[in-house]
Amino acid sequence: MTAVLGLVAVLLVAPRKVEGQDAAGPTGTDAIGSDEAPLPAAPPAPGGRLAKGPFTGRGWFELGATVLHAPRLPYGLKLTSAGLTGTFGLRPHRNFGAFTALTTWIGDAPLTEGVDEEGNPRAIQSPSPATAWEILGVRALLPLRRRLEPSVDLASGMVVERRSIGGRQVWGSMRASAALGVWVAPTLSLRFSFDYRLHARLHELRHYLGGSATLSIHF
Repeated sequence: MTAVLGLVAVLLVAPRKVEGQDAAGPTGTDAIGSDEAPLPAAPPAPGGRLAKGPFTGRGWFELGATVLHAPRLPYGLKLTSAGLTGTFGLRPHRNFGAFTALTTWIGDAPLTEGVDEEGNPRAIQSPSPATAWEILGVRALLPLRRRLEPSVDLASGMVVERRSIGGRQVWGSMRASAALGVWVAPTLSLRFSFDYRLHARLHELRHYLGGSATLSIHF
């Protein structure tokens, strides 16, 4: 009799199989109350986009190469020169920034007035490295989708020529440029610009066209 009562008690306490539940155990909401820990949530799928926000970084530093071309200089001379450029800027707003820049070229205006063997005036070619310091510049930016960022620069400063003939000369300078930036990482971008430069000294004006390609680090 005792054995019969024990068997009945075991049958009443044993869990019953719920229809639709397989042998692998409870899943989903059936796991509530289970001693097993719930599975972690699946990680989000990578979007491949830049971090969202009003802008990326509050400042930038860029370094690159630049080319300068003067289609019309005194004495009918032309000039094409290459150099390096560096910029440090702050970006308090996603559409506005201020910067200072330093650019140096192998030669700026390699010409000096002289005379030939017959005493007639002529232009003498001479190496003239030049360095431009843009004391203050402003940059307007327009962030777009697809990691593109057009911008416009306007800057002013001074240029120092170191002529082998005629000594050192100092010019006032102004630069206006239009550029396209391409983001390659959340803090890295490439920038390609077309530049117009105006150098002024006393009553002489010089016009230059050029371009630059730079790598920008944003912080």
